[in-house]
Amino acid sequence: MDKKKTRLLICPVCYSARVVSYMGGVMGQMYKCLDCGYVGSLILEMSFDEYTDLLKKIKREKEDNRKIHI
Repeated sequence: MDKKKTRLLICPVCYSARVVSYMGGVMGQMYKCLDCGYVGSLILEMSFDEYTDLLKKIKREKEDNRKIHI
């Protein structure tokens, strides 16, 4: 798989990439985060490069004790 073209599903709560399709149907697609337990239809989708950039930003902001602004 080409990492630049692959789209990752990211949890909007904990920013984990361990997100799976939970259920779907008439109400639309639902996802579940395997790390924090979030269940919902709102999910972040980004490339591998965008995700690594996000993780770097989160790490920098945690070190600086600032809120994350995406």
